[in-house]
Amino acid sequence: MPNGLEVLVHMGLDTVALKGAPFTVHVQPGDAVQPGTRLAFMDIEAVKAAGYSPEVIVVITNSDQLAEFRLLTSGPHESGDPVAEAQTAALPETTPRPKAEPAL
Repeated sequence: MPNGLEVLVHMGLDTVALKGAPFTVHVQPGDAVQPGTRLAFMDIEAVKAAGYSPEVIVVITNSDQLAEFRLLTSGPHESGDPVAEAQTAALPETTPRPKAEPAL
C-alpha cells in the first residue's frame, strides 16, 4: 500500500487441497498496490461446491506500525467496498521494511 501497510489476504478456509484451482492471483508477494488494485479472483461457487468455506481473512502483518485503525464493516460485502481505514505511524527513512514471504 502507498502508506507502507502490509496486508495478507487469505481466501477460503482449508482450501489448500484444491491446489489453487478456484483462484486466480493478479499480484505477487511484495508488490506495491493501490486502493482498487485487483488482487485475486476466487470462484466462490467452486469453493462451496468442493465443501469449503469461501470466507476471506485479512491480516495487517505490520500492525505495530499502525497509528490508527478503524473497522468500517464486517460480514458479507461487495468487491470495492471499503472495509477498514488505517493510518501508519511515520517511520524514519532508515527503517527497513521486511518483505512478506508467500504463504502457500
